[in-house]
Amino acid sequence: MQNVKLIKPLVVGTYAFLLSPQEKKKYGNMTHKWTCLVRCPESTDISLIVSKVVFELDPSFMYPKRGDTQPLYELNTDSDPNNIPPCVVNETYEEIIFKNPTVHFYNKFLQCNNTKIAPHKFQEHFIKYDFKEDSYTKKYLQFQSEVQQEICDLMSEATLLSKDINDVQQKYFTMKSEMGVSSDEN
Repeated sequence: MQNVKLIKPLVVGTYAFLLSPQEKKKYGNMTHKWTCLVRCPESTDISLIVSKVVFELDPSFMYPKRGDTQPLYELNTDSDPNNIPPCVVNETYEEIIFKNPTVHFYNKFLQCNNTKIAPHKFQEHFIKYDFKEDSYTKKYLQFQSEVQQEICDLMSEATLLSKDINDVQQKYFTMKSEMGVSSDEN
């Protein structure tokens, strides 16, 4: 789809919890258990448009490059969900821009925006991104989506018309040639 731009907000975050004294003994000199994850701030299902996330950790880790192909895209150490101490949160808001997507991807993108996911176990620690005039933004995005679809339809129609014009011109020149009329004469 030419001249179409889709924008998907994502959050890359780390959530660290202090180890209990028993865990410190178990894990040696480690001080925290942590999770790194990629999520949509609107709690929509990004698995429809993201197939894999690769986490690049500090080179001191045994396996510094790790991939995850399963939603929720996260990397973590074990933690006791019944005893979650205060959390240290570090999040980065990003926007990924998809230019000139295929119609198939465009439809998946729209489906992604309309598919909510269940709350994450760390949901209470997530930073709330306040999108002012959220309903206006949603209406604008819906309108933009409809306009982009109309543009796509019109571009397809224009392509067909252009092909028809070329066919008619070709027939015209063929007929002129068959009649022995030179291109200088009209």
